Amino acid sequence: MNPDVPDKKGMNVCFVANFWKTYFFHEIALQLKKNGIKVCWIVPKESQVGYLSEHYAPEMILGISRKYTQREEYPVNDYKINELIFGDRVLRNELRAGQKFLINIQRPIYNFIVRNKIQLIFGEVTWAHELLIHRMVTVQKELNCKYYSMHTIRIPNGRFAFFEDEKQTRLVEREGTSSVNAGYVLPVEKPAYAKQNDTILKDKMSLSGRLSRLNRFVTGRYFEKTDPNTNVAGVHRWWLPVREELNREFYKLVKRRSINDIVGKPYILFGLHKQPEASIDVCGRYFENQFENIINLWRQLSTDWRLVVKEHSNAIGDRSLWFYRKLDRYPGIVLADETIDSLLLIRNSRLVATNTGTLALEAALLGIPSITFSPVFFNRLNYCKHVDWSMLERYRNIQVLIDEISKENPNMEEYAGYIMDNTFEGSIGDTLSNPSVMESDNVRKVADAVLSLTSKRNSQIQLKNDNPTYSLNWADLERTAGATEPVP
Repeated sequence: MNPDVPDKKGMNVCFVANFWKTYFFHEIALQLKKNGIKVCWIVPKESQVGYLSEHYAPEMILGISRKYTQREEYPVNDYKINELIFGDRVLRNELRAGQKFLINIQRPIYNFIVRNKIQLIFGEVTWAHELLIHRMVTVQKELNCKYYSMHTIRIPNGRFAFFEDEKQTRLVEREGTSSVNAGYVLPVEKPAYAKQNDTILKDKMSLSGRLSRLNRFVTGRYFEKTDPNTNVAGVHRWWLPVREELNREFYKLVKRRSINDIVGKPYILFGLHKQPEASIDVCGRYFENQFENIINLWRQLSTDWRLVVKEHSNAIGDRSLWFYRKLDRYPGIVLADETIDSLLLIRNSRLVATNTGTLALEAALLGIPSITFSPVFFNRLNYCKHVDWSMLERYRNIQVLIDEISKENPNMEEYAGYIMDNTFEGSIGDTLSNPSVMESDNVRKVADAVLSLTSKRNSQIQLKNDNPTYSLNWADLERTAGATEPVP
């Protein structure tokens, strides 16, 4: 471990298990335990409860399987459960079961946090139960707990940040840093995960990849009936994979344009998201209907402009042939070949639009005006403006918006300094698609970053505990959490 990272004994943290990323989190947790930090787990998959039980005491693990749909518990508070269900790729198919699950896990999670005096929770913001926990510790101030997600910052490669809000718009800022990168501008490079997606796509389309998927489909490998993050209803479990395979085949019939067919007329570039995916269903909530986004953007265009739509290479199979055929009805909408270098399309565009996608970040770093329909952390770049539909309607035409963004002062250096000051070196990922995250050097870097955050959090808690206004009585809290009435 880094000798500059202080040992913070008495600090209690929790990881929320998430499929293959669980094993990466476990490696981080082992390093934390060596530094005297108590580590707990909230785990939806029963098989992973079994795995983690080999390394942690039973009282340190809370399983939250589908079995909770059969229980009756009082909710702790109103966390807008319907909103969470709508954005969950599994529970949206089981609305009533989803409601019961998210209601019934609230009090066990609350009690678990109180009983183990958890001060920091690390997890994703993908699944409904993860977002529920995030909202719980945000709303229930008496818990004195924070939920942080760690995620790549896309550009530059090899760096990640901790995010404090569920839509990942706010980085947890580091203390005592000051940029030494005067004059430095982030390189506009293809994000590492994009290169990884290209490899994944190539494997998916290969014969071996298809046979592997068929084998998993028939044998049910990795399938757990009690897993709340797995489609268990027959119509969804069996039909969704088949539909995806059919969509991949029919995509070959979709007319896509080469770069030579696109350049020559003014155009806006719109980047599609893979869906379902947290970047669109959570971070881009309420703008997750991508067809509507495209048509609303088309409505703003002059008739001599084009709207160029680029499919996400890893999303081939997500959308039906009918999706693309409907777009083709609108004059001026063209679908770019997904193999075209995105930077080439960006450089020749007048404006780049997306919900929360990296295309907007790349464009802003290149000095090309861009907009995001949902707020993102890289809206700090002056050339990347958050514009939703109510705001877009106020402009006389799209050129007025482009001119307004173009007149902003370039702040690429300032943004680069902010990113380098408040991010960490290391890679975050799951062990299936990115086994390199398990390399000892990467584990050390990420663990050191987590330790620095626990140090900061521990200092904040000390300050609160020194102030009688914020003092906590954990015994009283536990009794409150076990009551039958909702916690105020």
